[in-house]
Amino acid sequence: MDAAPAAIAGAALASLGIESGSVDALRYIPVIALFVGLWLLLFYFLKAGKLVTFISTPVMGGFISGIALTIILMQIPKIMGGKSGSGELPELLKHLYETALHINWVSVGLGVGALAIPVSYTHLRAHET
Repeated sequence: MDAAPAAIAGAALASLGIESGSVDALRYIPVIALFVGLWLLLFYFLKAGKLVTFISTPVMGGFISGIALTIILMQIPKIMGGKSGSGELPELLKHLYETALHINWVSVGLGVGALAIPVSYTHLRAHET
């Protein structure tokens, strides 16, 4: 599962009040995956993939950007030493604020350092070629 489906499945669980990593989450995710697979199989037989050509590039870009922003806002509290956020934008921002009140600077240093390593490596590799 990549980031976009993971975010959608996580949002579905959060809307049901199921916490990430809980026993209930481990029960629901395979069922969600099964039904998604069945829907995709149905869409394959109906040749529904042709509908995607009617979605404009800006709309698809906005959708992907929205998912990326949601994932970032869910992960920033983890870097600050708290738990991952969930819910819609107001809930994510509230959780981010509450986590910022009890920030763990060691966690911030490790998180930023871990993010800086692949970024600097990519930057160096780009200038070699």
